[in-house]
Amino acid sequence: MLRITRLLAALMLVLAVGLIGFSPRSSAAPAAKTVTVRAMDGNMFSPATVTINVGDTVTWVNADTDTPHNSVSNDDLWDSGNMNSGAKFSHTFDTAGTFAYTCTYHAGMNGTVIVKAAGGAGADEDAEPTPTPKPSNAAPDDDDEEMPEHAPDTGAGGLASAGLPVGQLAALFSLLLASGWMLIRKR
Repeated sequence: MLRITRLLAALMLVLAVGLIGFSPRSSAAPAAKTVTVRAMDGNMFSPATVTINVGDTVTWVNADTDTPHNSVSNDDLWDSGNMNSGAKFSHTFDTAGTFAYTCTYHAGMNGTVIVKAAGGAGADEDAEPTPTPKPSNAAPDDDDEEMPEHAPDTGAGGLASAGLPVGQLAALFSLLLASGWMLIRKR
């Protein structure tokens, strides 16, 4: 009987540990992203319109080889100042809305950032801005893709920081206690 009890306790432990590997991650908020917008030859922003979520960052890069540009919000939320060739400027968006901006050096050089509330109605978190091809004379840049601003915590923060829901933590703890109790009781 002791052998069956120990086998059952070991099986429960394996089952409990297995819950960790199959925990749903849908309750975790999406990681913040950085989207790159380039100021291009021909006095244009590429892409001219980007759609992001609250908490995401837009980085403007002057990819024009010989002309300075800037990015200035129409409602005074940001001003990059002068950006010579290769210069970068970033702004993180804390609120939902539509934000128009311009390069004050070049008439008609305009762009728009659409910021959606995370989890809000109609928010398409998987939407990516349509990339615009780089001209052949543009400087190479490592910021071509959207990059996470920071990686999720998977360090020594325990099971909760790995996204394990509280209900599953309670069930896991209960199984471990029951297994231990059964082993101690049978000795």
